[in-house]
Amino acid sequence: AAAFALLFAIRRPGHSLWPWAAVGVAAMLAASPRMVLGPLVGSVFFFALTLFLIFRVPNPPGSWRLPTLVGVTFWLWAGTDAWFFVGPLALALLLVGELVRTKGLNADGPATPADDPLGALPDLGTLAKTLAVGVVACCLTPHHVRVWEVPFELTGGPGVEDPRLAGLVLSPMTPEFWRNPSFGYNLNGAALIALYAAGVYAVALTALIGRALGRPFDVEPLPLPHALLWCGVAALAAKSSFAVPLLAVVTVPLVAARVNLFAAAVPLRAADDTRT
Repeated sequence: AAAFALLFAIRRPGHSLWPWAAVGVAAMLAASPRMVLGPLVGSVFFFALTLFLIFRVPNPPGSWRLPTLVGVTFWLWAGTDAWFFVGPLALALLLVGELVRTKGLNADGPATPADDPLGALPDLGTLAKTLAVGVVACCLTPHHVRVWEVPFELTGGPGVEDPRLAGLVLSPMTPEFWRNPSFGYNLNGAALIALYAAGVYAVALTALIGRALGRPFDVEPLPLPHALLWCGVAALAAKSSFAVPLLAVVTVPLVAARVNLFAAAVPLRAADDTRT
């Protein structure tokens, strides 16, 4: 509940709440098969908190506010769940995307317009400092550098052939997942399909759908850093069903922000107007 409250709090004033609520309901449904009381619940909360700090907390250039807050978050996260590596991974994807966008594709202007529902990303220097501080903070646990161990659910290991462990390494890309009424063969599986479809829409199909409806709406796909972030977490979720709740977390702000822009560009006229 706290995690999704943080995600909804990313929405900036002046933008409709209904896209966030709609995507949030689908995200909760998709995540729920893995939302049992365990360490993964901590990862869901800390990942939502990380996105809130990046997208919503003011981060002026040169400030140490974001590195400090993320460092504390990652330190607590690393002592909670083996999936903590998603936090540094998310920062690395945003940093690489912003670096390519500003240095290789377009050196002018922020990554996102000032009135975008997500706002502009922190500057490159702040993102780099935040990543460095976050990585060091993750090592400040009793495990030190050994904390960087890929979760068993993602890679498998000895004994994975045991049928009792099969559910731990179940991938949404396998028929077994979709035939299982506890995982994919239910409303939760339908919600997961909706999340993937919505993410593909936000990453690549936003402008194309607008043009197909008869008007080239001024809504662009997700900026490169955001697109890399979604694709990276989506790839993890395709590998392991344990990452589906993390995909649910990242999809809410990224997709809802695109729907906000798309809805604002749709003209509402008479009921018999096909564009309406």
